[in-house]
Amino acid sequence: MRQLSLLLLVGLFVAGCDQPIEPEGTSLPAVLQASRSAAGYKVVDLGSGTAYDINDRGQVVGQSGDRPVLWEHGTMTDLGTLGGRYGSAMGINERGQVVGDSYDEAGDVRAFLWEDGTMIDLGALGGRTSRAYALNEQGQVVGESRTESGERHAFMWENGAMTDLGTLGGEVSVAWDINGRGQVIGSSWTGSGKTHAFLWERGEMTDLGALPQSFSYGSGVNDRGQVVGMSHVAFLWERGEMTRLHPPGHDFQSSSAQSINNRGQVSIQVWGKAGVGASASYVWDDGEFTRLATLGGDFSWVAGINNRGQVVGQSSTESGEQHAAMWTVHTVR
Repeated sequence: MRQLSLLLLVGLFVAGCDQPIEPEGTSLPAVLQASRSAAGYKVVDLGSGTAYDINDRGQVVGQSGDRPVLWEHGTMTDLGTLGGRYGSAMGINERGQVVGDSYDEAGDVRAFLWEDGTMIDLGALGGRTSRAYALNEQGQVVGESRTESGERHAFMWENGAMTDLGTLGGEVSVAWDINGRGQVIGSSWTGSGKTHAFLWERGEMTDLGALPQSFSYGSGVNDRGQVVGMSHVAFLWERGEMTRLHPPGHDFQSSSAQSINNRGQVSIQVWGKAGVGASASYVWDDGEFTRLATLGGDFSWVAGINNRGQVVGQSSTESGEQHAAMWTVHTVR
């Protein structure tokens, strides 16, 4: 399904927090899985920018410069804004509806829904700002908004109404993804000051916990209810059990499972001890990791994966520029 979303999942969640929670960074053993080369994927340069999501029709959304954009059939289209200069497109469904955030004429960041050339403001939970990160085929949109009291809360928007999804007891929550069943996943502060992934369904928010001595963020959910995210390392959560998905054989300090499709394929980002600059991107499929090639540079970052196994994100080129990228399954004849 999604996406993530999201230049860096942790960075986005912490950046807007008034009292950021620092990760309890302890090295955890990786699950020993098979690794294979990137021969099964080819990388396509989409031009300057960052790609965040892709649907099964191959439509890609993201940001280029300061603008929310849609890539389709080799053409990049500027989706416009809500009156301000800046915007970013974060999610797209099979109907071609796009969600994201944009500055309005007053200078506030607002969640938007774009469809057939028209962009609408989704409003907020009593505050002035909101951001949308994902939507499903029913047009249900999820994201985060400031409340009247100034807290950041996860929301679901449907048929013109925005609903506050609450928190796990703290002041902050963010909804990152939603599946076709209306299950929402995200991250929230708990009452004890920790950051944990959550699953929201039918008005109830469930704490998914975390790996030992760590935090957790939920970043993607598919229609089978499988959840992926980060708990110092990438994880897959299913039926109450959280499993590490950390690529073996590399000296990576941390990893994040960014998105999962309905086939259970997962896009994974890893970072080395030097930080974000030392990174690599993978697809996990049925116990095997495939490392994805770059556009010629030494950096790549992945976000969404669709049900065809196509992945989008960003990569550095041989000249050092940062371009939006799409990785497609390549069948060798």
